[in-house]
Amino acid sequence: MRTVIFPHCYSTHYSASSAAPWLSAFDEWHDGKGYCLTVRRAHINVLRRVFETFGPLAIDTSFCSSDLVELFKTRVRLKQFSAARVTFERFLKDRGQWASARLRYRHSD
Repeated sequence: MRTVIFPHCYSTHYSASSAAPWLSAFDEWHDGKGYCLTVRRAHINVLRRVFETFGPLAIDTSFCSSDLVELFKTRVRLKQFSAARVTFERFLKDRGQWASARLRYRHSD
């Protein structure tokens, strides 16, 4: 994947990342949906940063909205992280790994 969408001059090694299975699956999904190369690079870069920060996650892990908000929380590059989070949510829904958590309010049953 790295040699296909990233130039050789990049010093990052996506295939050696602890999140490599997620990155490969996310890239294949992007390619299937017709995303342009620039957007694919940006989203994969963000996903790599997120998963390497929080540690390795199994490829069959399911997520809910609050999980993604916590994972993609940042103080820098807010628009890029937000766009990657929305796209990752679509990816999870297409793969059947989206857990729609019920909102719980203070006064609910």
